[in-house]
Amino acid sequence: VLRELDLEEFADVEPFMLGRGQRQRVAVASILAMEPEVLIIDEPTTGLDWRESVRLMDLVAQLNARGHTVIMTTHNMLIVSLYARRVVVLKDGEVLLDGPTAEVFRQVDVLATAFIRPPQVYRLAARLAPGRRVRATARAEIFLLVLGREPASEAPEAVARPGAGWQPPAREQAVGRRHRARARARDLV
Repeated sequence: VLRELDLEEFADVEPFMLGRGQRQRVAVASILAMEPEVLIIDEPTTGLDWRESVRLMDLVAQLNARGHTVIMTTHNMLIVSLYARRVVVLKDGEVLLDGPTAEVFRQVDVLATAFIRPPQVYRLAARLAPGRRVRATARAEIFLLVLGREPASEAPEAVARPGAGWQPPAREQAVGRRHRARARARDLV
């Protein structure tokens, strides 16, 4: 279990000496060592930065893919939109909504009664096309939409996207060179 969770090097380290993300993984490892069929996880990403949150949730997703049932409570709707297949919304101890993630998040007004804000892409879709389906086919597309960029599959071919080997247009390179030259000149004075 320690190898699977990338914790082998910390086998002899006191858990309180570990970072928050590492402690979360140790907690998961201690549960997995018991080989449960069902994992009930309460707010697994609390206090974690985004990278650690994704790492932990990827692990949970792998466990689910291997046959573990995962029941998770969280207030992080972006995590829910990226990882959950089914969402149950409770309000005052009663089930308000229950269904596939996209179906539940489409009901923006109902969610508002439970003080839940769906991720930005669902709110935007509800405003732009009320009553129409929002389809999020790939996690990368959801991230791009949340960050305000179009998914690559729908992007115009002429638009350059930042990534490996990406270079800004020549004009932006020239402006950048002038800006760096001025900054160096200021530093010399």
